[in-house]
Amino acid sequence: GDNNSSLEATRLESLRIALDKANKANSSFQIELNKLKVALLDAKSRATDLEQTNNLLQETVDALRDENQAQRHDFLTVSSSAASKGAQLEQLCDQVKDLESQLIDLANSNNTIKTGHATTCDALKIAERKNVEHEAKIDKLEMRLSDVTKQQAKDKEAAQ
Repeated sequence: GDNNSSLEATRLESLRIALDKANKANSSFQIELNKLKVALLDAKSRATDLEQTNNLLQETVDALRDENQAQRHDFLTVSSSAASKGAQLEQLCDQVKDLESQLIDLANSNNTIKTGHATTCDALKIAERKNVEHEAKIDKLEMRLSDVTKQQAKDKEAAQ
């Protein structure tokens, strides 16, 4: 009987060790999962900020185009200030071109953030799936530990 209960104690101890390892893995996994969630929120926030900046720039470009049209009209109708109007018109055209190029850069940057956001979402899904698997393993180990403990109690009773 002594040899058998010693074997049970060894099995119980190795089950406890396995359970500890699984719990540690799960904790570090939870930490990684939370980091990913924070990164995801950050990416969402940056994407939103960029979209707002993008919209503001688009409005500015539209306003400058309108102003540009008005300046062209003035330029054609008021010949006395033609030279200064021409200079202003050139400045405005340059500003519009500059803003349009900024808008393209922002749109590209926005797409990069959206891609990063999608990648983070995928990583989060994988992490959550692994987390579910870890929890299932822990449940199995806890059930085995409980069975071994019950069996030990029965064996002890039978030995007495």
